[in-house]
Amino acid sequence: TSKIMEKLESKGWIKVELGTQTLLLINLKQLTNLAGQISS
Repeated sequence: TSKIMEKLESKGWIKVELGTQTLLLINLKQLTNLAGQISS
């Protein structure tokens, strides 16, 4: 799971803020497209 998160962060799709334990979804359109590909 951490490798996936690192990959998404390196692509600029998400941002992880460890200090506040926050996950920011930056590129929601691309993440939605990826989720659609996985579920089908």
